[in-house]
Amino acid sequence: MFIIEIFEILLLFSAFASIHFYLASEKIIKTLSDKYGKRMAFYRFFYNLIAITTFYLYIEFSPKPDIIIFECNIPFDIIIFTCQIISLCAFCFLCFRINIKEFIGITQIVRYFAGQYNDLGNVTNSGFLTGGFYKISRHPMYMTFILFIWLRAEMDLFYFVSALSVTAYLYTKTVFEERKLTVSFGQAYINYKKNTPRIFPWDRF
Repeated sequence: MFIIEIFEILLLFSAFASIHFYLASEKIIKTLSDKYGKRMAFYRFFYNLIAITTFYLYIEFSPKPDIIIFECNIPFDIIIFTCQIISLCAFCFLCFRINIKEFIGITQIVRYFAGQYNDLGNVTNSGFLTGGFYKISRHPMYMTFILFIWLRAEMDLFYFVSALSVTAYLYTKTVFEERKLTVSFGQAYINYKKNTPRIFPWDRF
């Protein structure tokens, strides 16, 4: 029965999200940092590796109900696909605005072997951006990624539930990220939050 399959999908995604949130928590990072010191240079890389692995396991072991939610025909499928490509291009453009190597964790490892790693090396230090896409969204990478996953000409039940879950996950993730940003940048980030929507600029339309 598809209701049970939906429950299983949500349960498996919740397991993925819980692991991700736990490993990203201030408490676990501090505990590991106190225990391993400069070896925390490897933390972000393995954190991302675990995230990719657990998401793959989620996809692999989730049930795939043979139910189509919707399917668009020509010319709507072409229009939707074009919008999806545009959102992907915007997402890739935004990726170049941040330090990708540092985000992945490569920079920290290079610093470690060069003897230049410090205790803040497990956190990206590129600050927060306010120009360009960041004028209309505090998290434009999430905005463009969410658009990318939802702009589909055909969607089955598994993909639909997954897209909902990923969207909810990213919204929740922004809450924890912004707590850290507020601590790091204080009033400057608080003022930015007041003037810029979280993800989608609904109030601009």
